[in-house]
Amino acid sequence: EAVVAIAREQNPDVIIMETTGVAIPGAIRQLLETSALDTIVRGGNTVCVVDAVSYCRYAARFPFLDQQVQQANVIVINKVDLATEEQCAQTRTRVGFHANPVAAVVETSHGAVDFAWIQAERKVVEMPPEPLAAETFHTGFDSLSLARDERFSWEGFRDFLNHIAPTVVRGKGII
Repeated sequence: EAVVAIAREQNPDVIIMETTGVAIPGAIRQLLETSALDTIVRGGNTVCVVDAVSYCRYAARFPFLDQQVQQANVIVINKVDLATEEQCAQTRTRVGFHANPVAAVVETSHGAVDFAWIQAERKVVEMPPEPLAAETFHTGFDSLSLARDERFSWEGFRDFLNHIAPTVVRGKGII
């Protein structure tokens, strides 16, 4: 609804959707093409940003990362300045294996990519539609929110963080 309102009221030249790191591009494209948007806007490129340092390590554990690469027609391999040569080579190999045949791939650091290159019209390989059932969106990630009015014991909180650290992929918060 929000995208439809923006398209109708603002009439922008481009709408860029930055989805979560666990989004499935094909499912989002399917939703957009079967909504009120399909008569208002035309779908563009599906861009997947791949972290050269951690992609291979996490993709082995979370297969949806390879699915994101497969469904993109523009792939940006980022953080090549922080990755070792071995990590870059492994990332190139894995991306090459999973990328669709028409995908344009670029390597960069700090996400520095010319917007005109990203926006350039590119062929889209239509992926077979997948059911939009709840299990399609389960990614293997769990989330934890912790809010308390009482003060935490710093030592207890530190012990808790040390206990869960090996299983945490991403953490953020306010203390």
